[in-house]
Amino acid sequence: MAAFRELSVEQRIKTLESEGALSGDCAQLLLEQLAQSGETNIPASVANSMIENQIGRFSLPVGVVRGLKVNGVTRDVLMATEEPSVIAAACNGAKIAAKSLENGVTAHSAHYVTRAQIVFEDADSSVAKKLDSIMRDESKRTAISEVARSAHPSIYQRGGGLERAQAAALTGFAKLTLDINTCDAMGANIANTIGEAVKTQLEGWVGRKALVAILANSSRVATVAEARIPVEALVSGAKTAAAVGAEGTR
Repeated sequence: MAAFRELSVEQRIKTLESEGALSGDCAQLLLEQLAQSGETNIPASVANSMIENQIGRFSLPVGVVRGLKVNGVTRDVLMATEEPSVIAAACNGAKIAAKSLENGVTAHSAHYVTRAQIVFEDADSSVAKKLDSIMRDESKRTAISEVARSAHPSIYQRGGGLERAQAAALTGFAKLTLDINTCDAMGANIANTIGEAVKTQLEGWVGRKALVAILANSSRVATVAEARIPVEALVSGAKTAAAVGAEGTR
């Protein structure tokens, strides 16, 4: 049987469909794109409506990393790249991990948390003191939670919502950081909506307009993936395990 990389593009698509990695609709879409080899994937009218000042279109090759085992489950991973050897290297690494480790790559993460921050100018630290007082007041903390729930009730119905609010003083500024469980959503719009609603409530308590209420890029939640490969699994040709291990310590 020919290796996956040796198949034609059409044969690869049909192989993935037969394995259940692609639905019939997805396979058909890819085959249609293959037939339109001289065109880009995005119609001109659609491209112009997607972004501002649109002047052109481009596409990248999409390939498959085969047999990547993560937490004991073997998966095929789509990867869009213009660089040769990237997918080949990933496939080789996946093969080594699958052979060497019972569960392959081990990955874990806490539930996803998106942050919004509400920032005030605070030259004399008076706002920071008010925010600290607000966060010590149970009734006001409850009010903030209710404002957040009213701003985006659907995320609460899915088990998410505001989990934590914390005030902090900065040089010349004060802020309230909201940690929001956005479930399976990226959460930018959810965080901004809840942040704006809580901002309005805070402005009434503080007696001052906030500078901004916006999604924050910082996050205290990380996803960790780890694979501990035995040195023996990396041996190739005439090299010994000791030689490979020595190279890795240089």
